[in-house]
This record gives sequence, structure tokens and C-alpha cells, in this order.
Amino acid sequence: MDENRVKLIRFDGDKKEVWGRSLPFMKNPIKKKIYCDGVTTRQQLTYGGISAMAHYTALNPNVMTTYAVNTKEYKDLMGRGVFIPPNDVEGNICIEIGTTHRYSKAMRTNCRYISRCETTATQELKRN
Repeated sequence: MDENRVKLIRFDGDKKEVWGRSLPFMKNPIKKKIYCDGVTTRQQLTYGGISAMAHYTALNPNVMTTYAVNTKEYKDLMGRGVFIPPNDVEGNICIEIGTTHRYSKAMRTNCRYISRCETTATQELKRN
């Protein structure tokens, strides 16, 4: 699409009806979140969640840093004891563990920032 064009999308039905019809297409790529107070790796981790959104927008960064990893990377990092101490409740760092097929592309391209909105929207646009 030309950058000077405006695309208008119209939906049939009221807001509630459109929302109900769109729900089956919405997917959260995050399977689980863990928290920790530090990481012991020099490996560059990919930012996710609010940390990534703050990079792409005018949103102020959160005090808690958020990283995004896929399931395979998470298992590898846990095996190496990278997250200090990992838990399901609280910490200074949030680790979002995403489904492998959704986060793998960003990890393979060494993307430094990934966001849920970007991942899902990009995949849906490519599909259509």
C-alpha cells in the first residue's frame, strides 16, 4: 500500500457483535511468565512486553524489565541457571515464555525487541 493512501475498513454489526466474531482469531503468544531478580548471562536477551512497546512507541519504560524467550531457549537458560532466583510470583525482571512458533522468527533474526502486538499483527497480515 502506498504510504499516502488511507485504508478504511468497515465492519457489519455493532461493536459487541464485531468483538464476538473477532475473538476466535485473537491469540496470546505467551504461555507463561516467570520472574527473577537478575540474569547471569552475557547472551543478549530479546526485550518483550512493555519493554519492547516502550522502544517502539512514546510509552515510558516500566521499572520491571521484560524479556521474551521461546520455550526451547527458556529450557536452555533454566538448565544453565541464568535466572536468579526464578519464581512465579515477583521479581525485578519478567520473562515471557512464548510459544515456539510465534517467537522463533524474532529469535532467528536476532531481533532485539518483540511485542505481542507486533508478533500477532504481523502474522495475521502475512496470512491475508
